[in-house]
Amino acid sequence: MKKNIVLAAITAVCFLGSQGWSQEAGGFKLKHRSTFTVQDTERNPFWPVGWVKTAAPTAVSETVQVAEIRPEDFELTAILLGTPALAVINGREYSEGDFIVLKGAGPAAKVQIVQVMDGRITLRYMGKDYSILLHRKGEETGIKKPTPTPSPME
Repeated sequence: MKKNIVLAAITAVCFLGSQGWSQEAGGFKLKHRSTFTVQDTERNPFWPVGWVKTAAPTAVSETVQVAEIRPEDFELTAILLGTPALAVINGREYSEGDFIVLKGAGPAAKVQIVQVMDGRITLRYMGKDYSILLHRKGEETGIKKPTPTPSPME
């Protein structure tokens, strides 16, 4: 216990003594300040070994390539209503909220599955909704075309 008190007293005296010395003598002033500069062509020695500086990113054009999608491009072959509702589109399973990446249309070409219902699904792309009907045997596509009304015979 006495050792702790003595040690605290010695520390306080040393601290106060250093405070008084620095104020009287004007403190420590640095005579020469060192600097370090690296040219862009040289390797910075502070980087990890083997790390190579990448080129600055180039400006990306602000025009977004919008892919043209058609409902005929999506073949809906099966629907499973449950939790979560699933749909088989172009041979792959998707649920509500999933995205279908369009191949060959750029990185931003994603179609979202908004709703899976009995017999059809709703896709959303660039703010537009597309309705795709279930592809059944005997039908050529999953898009239902309107049937013409019969004309009255004269």
